[in-house]
Amino acid sequence: MHANRVNKRIAQLVGSRDHLISDLPLSGEPIETVTSGTERTHFVLDATATRSILTDDDSFAPAPIAASIQRLSEHTDIDASEAYRFLTHNPLQTDRPAHADVRQQFVCAYARSLQRHGKRLSAGARSHFDRLTQHPPCALTRDVVAPGVDAILQVFLADDDVPAEWPARIGGGAAMLEYMHHPRKLAAKSAQIKALFDELAAHRGEPGPRDDVRDAILTSYVLQGREPIIGGITAYLCTWLSAPEAERAQLLESITAVQLFARTAPVNYIGRSARKDVRVAGHAISAGDHVLLMLPWANADVLARQQRSLAFGAGAHMCAGQALALALTDAFLDALRGAHHAIDWSAVRPEPPVAGVFRQYGSSP
Repeated sequence: MHANRVNKRIAQLVGSRDHLISDLPLSGEPIETVTSGTERTHFVLDATATRSILTDDDSFAPAPIAASIQRLSEHTDIDASEAYRFLTHNPLQTDRPAHADVRQQFVCAYARSLQRHGKRLSAGARSHFDRLTQHPPCALTRDVVAPGVDAILQVFLADDDVPAEWPARIGGGAAMLEYMHHPRKLAAKSAQIKALFDELAAHRGEPGPRDDVRDAILTSYVLQGREPIIGGITAYLCTWLSAPEAERAQLLESITAVQLFARTAPVNYIGRSARKDVRVAGHAISAGDHVLLMLPWANADVLARQQRSLAFGAGAHMCAGQALALALTDAFLDALRGAHHAIDWSAVRPEPPVAGVFRQYGSSP
């Protein structure tokens, strides 16, 4: 019953937000509370309170993740202890030197890989928009965003130089899932990426890739990024299409991938559990209470546009999946800047603003 009430409130908050969030936090109380008997869950809708909680390791801890990691290890070849070691040092929770070093090594190698293939990513995006000039879209997600993201991804995965770096890095726990999924969803995602690889192999007349390469892609891209990328881009395009046609080119020139994800916040919350009784923004939180740091209002913090951003795809905590999300989105936006004048958008209708990943609340945040 309590989980149902919490999920209902999450849905209300997500459903009431605009496609693009302004720089101002949500008006009203900075912290709301849902109570059912002895269970209490607090919704934090204030940037200052959010940062206070994220930086107070003595008072707040991440939700238990051991069960999620075990489920993950059953579907991939990743060692559960390595996954747990990395996740317990997630820099959204802490940012110790050991974690910072391994993250920096991985992201630097990953960034070099992305830079080598930047032109190829852009070519994949342009080919997608060239098709749209011949076949006008009717739906943003179905016709424009989802196939565009997949077209760019296919170009990226088709290069033999890229996957070689990933298995060893990811197998060592240097990059891992930030958002956990139910085993059924994990299995569905595994099937989805396998189908994509099979399609690529058939197109190139070659056998399918090794399982370890497929799992590397699964963990570094699909589970971390596909829904947030698609949800974020779709939310932005809804606002973009609502603008007068004469203003659209300027809007595209003024947006970057980092800004897009900060203002669309395609994941709806970060979860914490209170270790002890504490007061935040004048609000009492008891030991054992659950705390949901609601995005995107946390991004209203002035630091959200600087290095220590809480936004998806930005800041010192960026992971491999987020780095790839930025590269894909930049390629998508670049191609759109060059092609939007030639596309007939008249049949496209605005879509409801909804988070790209609706993170379900259960027995723990």
